[in-house]
Amino acid sequence: MPTDVEFFANPASTAGGDGTTPGTTGSTRAFVSMQAAIDGVKAAHGAMTTNDERVIITGVAGNGTDTTAVNAASADWVGDATRYLWLRGDTYNTIKGGAGYRIALDAGFNLPVLQSLASFVEVTDLQIHSTRIANYARGVALAASAKLKRCIISGEGIGANSLSSVFSGFTPIVESCLIDGWGGGGLVINNFVNGTVTNTTVANCLRNFDKIGTSGSNAVATNCAAYNGGTDWTGTDWTGSHNASSDSTEPGTSPITTDIDSADFADAVGGDFRIADTSSTLYNTGTATGRPALDLQGNAFTTNDIGCYAFLAAASGRIMGGIAGKGGLAGMGGIAGIGGGMAG
Repeated sequence: MPTDVEFFANPASTAGGDGTTPGTTGSTRAFVSMQAAIDGVKAAHGAMTTNDERVIITGVAGNGTDTTAVNAASADWVGDATRYLWLRGDTYNTIKGGAGYRIALDAGFNLPVLQSLASFVEVTDLQIHSTRIANYARGVALAASAKLKRCIISGEGIGANSLSSVFSGFTPIVESCLIDGWGGGGLVINNFVNGTVTNTTVANCLRNFDKIGTSGSNAVATNCAAYNGGTDWTGTDWTGSHNASSDSTEPGTSPITTDIDSADFADAVGGDFRIADTSSTLYNTGTATGRPALDLQGNAFTTNDIGCYAFLAAASGRIMGGIAGKGGLAGMGGIAGIGGGMAG
């Protein structure tokens, strides 16, 4: 097995540390941004297949917003299926704007907030927000064999060419993610060959799930929810099962034929897309086949729920999807820190 080598990013830190601890003082203090960490360690650790390493860069939440765009170039990070660059937050997300490591900025015309042209990169437990209020805003762009897990990707962009997430290449994996508020495309799949999207919620985009590129490229979506898009599902070659929409465009077998609406969520207007209650169309109407182990909040799926949140009953003592039925109060509560043991 490769050796895990971990570095830290903390917006409350100052330049000059080597990033080997999450703190903000001393020579081992964290880097000031995720990009500073990438730049600071790539010369020594970017050749991961040669070094037999997996390089982990962990963002320390609760210390302000990271306002530097992230770009991991393919020439700097050479990996494979077990030796790769892993960008992650140290805390599970809750809802849009809630606790978690947040990267937010206007990256400029047609430039993503976070991108990697290196293969096999994994991005987990981050909040990625574009503040660009104009066309051609971009959220995330990832290449072949990338993994995007338990992330919130939000935007304010207007115009049909504002895109949340663009994946190009072979065998990418997207699971338990929330994408919300893009003037153009939400989850945009370009030449997405043998890729899978599971338990992901996309809302309030012109095209929520958008398949473009090569015909026959087999984008498999399972247990996914699309809500309030100009069109919820567009493009050809979507396969999979147990998907839901608010406009009857859901693809694949065993579709959820009841259109979802705002009452299915805790507070859709407020950006809280947790399941409202057990009468929600999203509650236990999916499939266990291909279901990820954890939802966006780091909770285990115990029922076959659709979308990025597992429904949690009040008896669990943790965050609920919602209280008092559809249209009632959104559930509140804290989140469990990831601590030393973080799921991939």
